Amino acid sequence: ECPRHPGVRAVDYCKRCKRPMCAACAIPTEVRSICVDCAQQVRRRVPTGSPVVTTGIVVACAVVYAIGWVSPALERALMFAPVLGYHQPWRFLTTAFLHASLWHIGFNMLALYWVGRSLERVMGHWRFAVLYVLSAVGGSLAVLLWCFVQPSTWMTATVGASGAVFGLFAAVFVLQHLSGADTTSVLVLLGINLVIG
Repeated sequence: ECPRHPGVRAVDYCKRCKRPMCAACAIPTEVRSICVDCAQQVRRRVPTGSPVVTTGIVVACAVVYAIGWVSPALERALMFAPVLGYHQPWRFLTTAFLHASLWHIGFNMLALYWVGRSLERVMGHWRFAVLYVLSAVGGSLAVLLWCFVQPSTWMTATVGASGAVFGLFAAVFVLQHLSGADTTSVLVLLGINLVIG
């Protein structure tokens, strides 16, 4: 029977907490249902307001790109090359704020804005910021690891937020998988971006 309505027969189990629930307590989701209590917890966790971290990253990338036009020395000081990462570790992160062309920054910032604003609302500002930083550093680590496959790339410089955006898409996959949603479309998108990268 339903724990919220004693004497009423349960029709399903909550997919999150696994407690039985009656028809009045079942909140439908993409796959199966969650109970009223879990639905309230989800609503409390989702922050309201604008995606300030996402907007801040987009603005920071645009400002750095504009400064790079005037002062190419800034790009040389911030871009990542595996050979430089050992002595100048800040490059693992700062390279995510540099872009090679208008098309490059345009597509990266568009993808960041589309995915980032939704993820930031679900995860919260601080968790999203940490995810972005870890994804950016992870992208640079992937470039570093590639040097062991192709040693000629030790001196190759890379720029762009693609690694960070790729990490955001991976987070979308994880969240969709945990909620029981269909993950086919995000897997296809991740596969295409991995091949392009």
